[in-house]
Amino acid sequence: MVFDLNYSNCDGFLGDVNKVTDRYDVINFIEVLENYDPIIRDYYLNLANHLGFSDLKPYHLFYIKAGNRSVCIASLFFHNEMCGIFDVLTHDEFRKQGYASIMMHFLLNYAKNISLTASSKEAVSIYKNLGFQELGNYHCYEYKK
Repeated sequence: MVFDLNYSNCDGFLGDVNKVTDRYDVINFIEVLENYDPIIRDYYLNLANHLGFSDLKPYHLFYIKAGNRSVCIASLFFHNEMCGIFDVLTHDEFRKQGYASIMMHFLLNYAKNISLTASSKEAVSIYKNLGFQELGNYHCYEYKK
């Protein structure tokens, strides 16, 4: 799906989203993912150690906390004039409470003035409600033991 941020109404929305800027933040990001993939910790810690946390890097990771728990995460990948949304995920115990919508509004504001691409079977309704348009379909395969 594609969303042209030049014609969006997402200015100024910040919500309670945190950008990953250090090892502590990476751990908060991983907390949500580990609920679905218990071996993901090493991958993201290695990624963070390898890429660092500079805004000049193509990956930008975000999380939302409720109390002392991470409840929703997302990542952006910037390349040329495009930005991809990945890993928009809300912990099972916190779904249907608006966290993914808060995250999406934040991501749209963060990526302002860049055309944004994003696809997720589970999140299509959120994207459509935000004004995304479908351009086509792709298949994503996942390895499960």
